[in-house]
Order: sequence, then structure tokens, then C-alpha cells
Amino acid sequence: MLKHFIQYIPFLFLSISASAQDTLQVEQFDINNCIPLYTTSAKAVEITNKAQLDSLIRNDRRHDYCVEQLKDFDLARYSLLGINLNTGWCGTPGGLNINVIKLEKERKYAFYIKYDEPMVPCRAFSSYDLWVKVPALPEGFTVDFIVSTNEITE
Repeated sequence: MLKHFIQYIPFLFLSISASAQDTLQVEQFDINNCIPLYTTSAKAVEITNKAQLDSLIRNDRRHDYCVEQLKDFDLARYSLLGINLNTGWCGTPGGLNINVIKLEKERKYAFYIKYDEPMVPCRAFSSYDLWVKVPALPEGFTVDFIVSTNEITE
């Protein structure tokens, strides 16, 4: 009997570790260029409270408009994750695929961003701010932003 139990121990550990991570529901969020990351020193941010949100909203003639646009965002239920990507695309990168996984044991969210490498880079401004709305980041959690590309071959 003990011999049979020992054979199943690796499967038990595998199922425990698999349940310690959850793929989260994410939704791209149109921030209306109210927090332009390309102008800040932070190229990736997580917004979890009103003070953070208010400190990052642009401080120019669009400030009042942006405050109005973002005033109803429910930071008790959701966090915003933003990253500035220099993708080589003019605007939204082709083949963009995003995935956020909650890693309970490591106390972090892993934010995976993948897009197609452009055949010919954009000759204009190719910076892109990607924002997503995720379930509220638990206290003490961090975010890892992991960016990769799909190489296009002819």
C-alpha cells in the first residue's frame, strides 16, 4: 500500500503547484492617453490606489478631462497595469497577445505580452502604451512584465 502511495506523490505535488497559479481575466483598457508612459521615467506601472492614479494623470490642458474620464474607475475591484512598448509598429502591434497569471506562492502577477515582429519597422513614432484592467492586485504582490516577440519568417 505504501509503495502505491509513494508512486502518486509526484502527481500530488504537480496538482498542488498547478493550482497555485490562476490565469486572470484581463481586458485592454483605453486610458485615452491620460497617462502617457512614454513621457515618464517609469516604462511600466501598476496602479492600485487613487493617489497613484492621480499622481500619474497628465498635468497639462487635458488634466481636467482626464480626471473626469478616470474618476469612476473602481480601484477597489481592479488594478491598472501599463507598459510602454517600442514595438516597431505604427500603433497597436500586430499579433498582440496578452496574458496575466496570478502566482500565489511568489506573491506576484506575471504579465505576458507577445506580439509579431514587424516585417518593416514603422518610420514614424513606434511607441505604444498598453493598458490592461485586472482584478485588484492583492496587498504585497508585485508585477513582472514579460515582453517577447514572434519572429515572422517569409
